[in-house]
Amino acid sequence: GGLQFDLPTWRSVRGTDFAAYPHQATREQQITVANRLYAQRGLQPWGCRHAA
Repeated sequence: GGLQFDLPTWRSVRGTDFAAYPHQATREQQITVANRLYAQRGLQPWGCRHAA
């Protein structure tokens, strides 16, 4: 998918509410799931979390 979720992470934040696999979800659905992940873990899951 566009936001590069791995399957265990996708499942851990209930991405499967929308689609079995991240690449099957719409852009909007992936963003919803990303917001769930952010609410739980902040920027930690994303490699771009460090300021330049």
